[in-house]
Amino acid sequence: MARPIKKGIDYFPLDVNFLSDIKVRKIMRACGSSSISILISLLSNIYRDEGYYVAWDDDTAFLVSDEVGANEGSVEEIVKKAIQVGFFDKALFDNEKILTSKGIQERYKTAAYKKKDSEILDKYSLMTRKSYDNGVSDDGNEVNTDESTQSKVKERKEKKNKEKAGAKSRQKKFDEVHLSLAKHLLRKILENNPESRSEKYLESWANTFRLMMEIDKRTVEQITYLIDWSQQDKFWHKNILSAESVREKYDRLVLQIKDQHANAKNNYKKGNGRQEVLPNWFDEDYVLPQKQLAKTEQKKTSEELDREVEEMKAILKAGRGN
Repeated sequence: MARPIKKGIDYFPLDVNFLSDIKVRKIMRACGSSSISILISLLSNIYRDEGYYVAWDDDTAFLVSDEVGANEGSVEEIVKKAIQVGFFDKALFDNEKILTSKGIQERYKTAAYKKKDSEILDKYSLMTRKSYDNGVSDDGNEVNTDESTQSKVKERKEKKNKEKAGAKSRQKKFDEVHLSLAKHLLRKILENNPESRSEKYLESWANTFRLMMEIDKRTVEQITYLIDWSQQDKFWHKNILSAESVREKYDRLVLQIKDQHANAKNNYKKGNGRQEVLPNWFDEDYVLPQKQLAKTEQKKTSEELDREVEEMKAILKAGRGN
């Protein structure tokens, strides 16, 4: 008599980001940290027996609860939440009373592609034909799952390293004018709060001001004016504490300055206060003179800019007596 073919597998992969998965985190938030051991027990039962699903009944609830030392009510509550958040497929649970998911089935097919019988019943299948080819590639060659997994990990690492390098490279593209704006903002912040430790953000601020000028098409005059105005305003000097906040609140600041100017103008006509003249750029039709535009394009080498940043930090450190 031939031995029955074992459908389950002896090992299943657990993603290193398992605890970061939004579905798992929702289950943990609702049911507590003990839900992790119950989820792993459920997955073990799925992969060990049928390979890609487990029938859900009182016996399964008892076996899982007995395995992890929890009560059956807790297991049932976690299964209910897992179905609600999509950790297990709701339709197959409602119609077939089984626990499975597309991800479980895909991992099973990958791990069991060498087994003689690793087919998934059509009525239970959540996969497209393309996604379960028994581990055979389009050219007919068997896929080495270990090598494939390692290759994907390597590709992800290389991609992440390239993104980091690209971000670092972009961070260094600021020029003297951008660094000068960052220093100006820092000086103004220190005037209001000498204990500020914002000097460590100089390079980041310089890059943000670069983005404001290159992408948002703001000018040195506009940025400088808003820095000065915001750091003198009793409300905004507490809220504009970075180049990012200058950029984010730019339009709101301009509107408030215009409103403030309009009110002052009305009071002046009534014989109260004084009239403040706004810069020409507050007029939407005003075009910045080419001479000033050229001034914003002055550049220094990255070494010179780095040296200026370090000098600024050293001066601030010495001033605090550290």
